[in-house]
Amino acid sequence: ENVVSFSNASFTMNSEEVRSHIGFVEAGMKVLLVDDVIAHGTTAVTAINALQAAGIEVVGLAVLFDKAWQGGRERIKKETGIEPFSLISIQEITPEGEIRL
Repeated sequence: ENVVSFSNASFTMNSEEVRSHIGFVEAGMKVLLVDDVIAHGTTAVTAINALQAAGIEVVGLAVLFDKAWQGGRERIKKETGIEPFSLISIQEITPEGEIRL
């Protein structure tokens, strides 16, 4: 009860189907969606669409970091109209393991 469930492919988890559940929500609520990372944006787009279909207003998306070179932030904005907020934007991870912000 009061759970929105959805499935999507996950690049980060290297899986064709990940089943997720967002609980304690109901139609008419406003929510801030929080996640750990944006890679290609698939999970965020699917979660936002599922919440909106359940009558929930997603007021924003906040993540710890995004992998800028994978284009997920742009995809989320384009497909949902929500501009993600990322604490850290990683521009590149070099073959030597150097992280460039």
